[in-house]
Parts: sequence; structure tokens; C-alpha cells
Amino acid sequence: MTKLDALNIMMNAIGSTPITNADSPQNADAVIAKATLELTVKEIQAEKWWFNTEPGFTLTPNTEKKINIPTGIIHIDFTGRHGEQRNLAIRGEYLYDIDNHTFIFEKPVVANVRLCLTFEEIPETAKLYATARAARRFQDQVLCDTNAHSWTELDEATARAKLTAEDIRQTKPHFGIYPRLDPNVGIDLRFM
Repeated sequence: MTKLDALNIMMNAIGSTPITNADSPQNADAVIAKATLELTVKEIQAEKWWFNTEPGFTLTPNTEKKINIPTGIIHIDFTGRHGEQRNLAIRGEYLYDIDNHTFIFEKPVVANVRLCLTFEEIPETAKLYATARAARRFQDQVLCDTNAHSWTELDEATARAKLTAEDIRQTKPHFGIYPRLDPNVGIDLRFM
């Protein structure tokens, strides 16, 4: 699905004609649709998903011993070796050490980061969820009629369930139990 496809689904949800260019929408409704879709994509990625999380990302101090936050990083979760914890935060364009009240870092920091990707960069299940959620919101904004839903909360919930199922498949959570294959018995689940 392209961004243009998503915007045309949203335009269809209010009974409007399709647009031909996603980058420069031609009418006021299309401008609102684009803004709604972009905000929805950002809101979805405020959550941790397999596609927008990168473990072990190295952030290196500059010559002033400050760490510039690369474009697109929206969250940093630091867990060091042997369970070492540090409270770090993004403050403006720099990394901030909350525990020591400083922007100064003597050495690189390795952390898990969450990214905010564009619509084109997210996987298909995330695109479908973003489109369903944005279409429902867009309908509510433009039509102001809660009874005139072609996209409902059920559609949105179904799309989110598919995204969540894909997230589970991709991350393979084990909850402390690892499957072990025994050729004589089959799969034997044991606590590790």
C-alpha cells in the first residue's frame, strides 16, 4: 500500500473524489487527510513494535562530549551490561543523563532505540492499521457524524489485532519458557 492509496481510502470514507498526488494534495479535505495519516503513523510508533525498535544502537559523543540524537529516534531505553541501569532521556536534539544531570558523555552509549519511520518504511500490517485508524478519525473530523461510519472501531481493532499478531510472530516472546525438540516425544516445554 502506498501513501496515495491510504489517502484515497480516507477520501473515499467521506465520499470525496480520489486525489492523484500524495505530496501536494489538491483540496482542503486531502490536506486534512494527509495530516491525519501522518499523525496517526507517529502515534502508532510511539509504541514499541518489532519494526521500529533497534537494540544495541551506538550513540557517540561529538567533540563537545554531547550526544546528538539522530533524526528519527523518538525513544531511548538504556540497559547496560550486567543489568546496569541509567536514566537517559532525549532533551531537544541531545541525549541527557538524568541521574547525573548532564548532557556530557565521556564515552559512547549503547542503547535500544525506537524509531519513527515514514508511512512508506513501515510494514504492510502497520500501514493497514494506520489507514484504518486514520480513516475513522478523518471521517469523524470531516463529517462530524458518528452514525455515518464506513470505517468503524471494529475495523480499527481488527487491523490492530493483525499488527499485534505480526509483532508476536516477529519478536517470538518466550516468557521464560523455551521449546526443546525431543525427537522421540515431540516438543517438550521446559523452564529455562
